[in-house]
This record gives sequence, C-alpha cells and structure tokens, in this order.
Amino acid sequence: MSSTPSNPEKTDIEAPDSNSGLDWEPAMPLTGRVTIDLLLPHFTVGDLLRLSEHEVFDTGWGQSKDVPMRVNGTLLAWTEFELLGERLAVRITEIA
Repeated sequence: MSSTPSNPEKTDIEAPDSNSGLDWEPAMPLTGRVTIDLLLPHFTVGDLLRLSEHEVFDTGWGQSKDVPMRVNGTLLAWTEFELLGERLAVRITEIA
C-alpha cells in the first residue's frame, strides 16, 4: 500500500492511539457513506420542484444548532457548518 493518498484533496487520518488496546490499522482503508442530515420538516415536493439555480430558502435550522453526521446510517457525531475559503465544511463538535 502507498502512504500517498490517491485523492490529493483527501487528508490522511492517523490510527487512534495504540494505547487503546485495539488494532485499527486493518479498518483504516474501509469506506462508508458519510451524510450530514439537515432536516427540512416543512419542505414539500412542490418546494423541490420550484427550486431554481442560485435560489436560497430558509431551512428553519438555527445557525448555532449542531447537525448530525451519520456513517452508513449510524449517528457518529454532531457537527457545525464552517466556511473554508470557497468551500463548505463541517467541524465535529461532539462524538455521539
């Protein structure tokens, strides 16, 4: 295996501290579907069909309210949105 990531935008993540008693190295290359769930309780199919490019709509989600991060459907952490230059990112605020 190469230690150079195949995707230059991807950041290498080090395995957890070896003092944990667990060997995480075999799991490090595994992938999963990561989602950030922003619930829109009053958003309808009609709203979706009326969306146009560059349109902004109110999510009703509080700016300071943490957003759930799930991996393969399992809640992993709570996050908050953050801008990194021109990119939208999430910062983990709490592990679930």
